[in-house]
Formats: sequence, structure tokens, C-alpha cells
Amino acid sequence: MGVLDLYRLDGRVGIVTGAGWGLGADFAVALAEAGADVVLAARRADRLATTAAAVEAAGRRALVVLADVADPDQCGVLAAVLGEVDEGFRYVQVRLGPARMTHVMRWLGAAVRAHETALDYVTSRSVFVGRSAAMGLRSI
Repeated sequence: MGVLDLYRLDGRVGIVTGAGWGLGADFAVALAEAGADVVLAARRADRLATTAAAVEAAGRRALVVLADVADPDQCGVLAAVLGEVDEGFRYVQVRLGPARMTHVMRWLGAAVRAHETALDYVTSRSVFVGRSAAMGLRSI
């Protein structure tokens, strides 16, 4: 068994938003080459058709979903693929949204938590309390 065999996605389904071109299309093909069937979501049908052909050329199935995931009204289009609320992505095991808000929001949440933790650490440690108070820092 080689190292790349550890990363096989045989029998899994991935979803890639922004799959019409660029990194999204590249990620979709990479998932297919790793053995996953791929759900492709983007705004332009012509570009999705090209990506779907590349996924199928890799021997995997492609499901094309026309949707702009930056528009909340269109996000419902993916609900049937992802499963109902609180089902935890029952149907899709691998998610990639190379240019979408889902990743931005997740990382923003992590950044806020990291900032709060650091600020709490600095303002609660006795060695820092005097200096942080002088700079106007306080716990959130």
C-alpha cells in the first residue's frame, strides 16, 4: 500500500461549489481521481458541463446542480443533495467550497474564538494585567 492509497475516497460522494472553473473544477477532478463521485455546483451550466465531462473521464459519476451558493434563496437547491437540516451531510461525505462563504464563516468563527481565548489569557494572567489594563484591554 502506497501513501496515496491512504487518501482514496472510493465509495464516497463529494460536493464542490464553484466547480465551474479554476480551483473548483480542479478540486472536483481531483476528488474523482481519488475515487469519489462528485456533486458539482456553480452558476454556469456550460462550465459545469466541462467539469462534469472531466469527472466522468476519470471514471466517476457527476451530478450537476445549478446554484449560486452566495445567494441564500438558491442554497435550497442543494438541500436534496445535502440532506435535511441537522442530518449532518448525510449524503455527502466530502465538501469543498473553494470560493464560498461556508469556509469563510467557519474560519471567521475560529479566528473570533482564538482572539477571545488570547484576550482572556492576557487579561487574566497577573503578569499581564497591569500592562493590558494600561492599554485599555479587557475581557470580552
